[in-house]
Amino acid sequence: MIGRGYMGQMGKYLSVSFDDRDWHVMIRRIDKQSCDSFGQYHGRIVTNVEVEQLLPNWNSLVWKSSSIAYSRGLTAHDDRFSVTLLTTEDCSLSDEQIITG
Repeated sequence: MIGRGYMGQMGKYLSVSFDDRDWHVMIRRIDKQSCDSFGQYHGRIVTNVEVEQLLPNWNSLVWKSSSIAYSRGLTAHDDRFSVTLLTTEDCSLSDEQIITG
């Protein structure tokens, strides 16, 4: 998968929107502080492999459903980052389809 990265204000989060997907990824530090490494992805092409490098334990994350202002979300975290997969409320994909890409 190929998408475009966007670093939020003061490096608080990294958002990646993938060209061929109905959802996007938002990653932030657990402590909600800025993350210098997010800057290297801002405004450039980002692959799913690069996202997985930030979260090498992606396959073992425990996902929980959430609803965020007209979006359907899935959220998980490890010891460093919180990750949210966001899509529209009416997206026809199952949670598993979104998680596995």
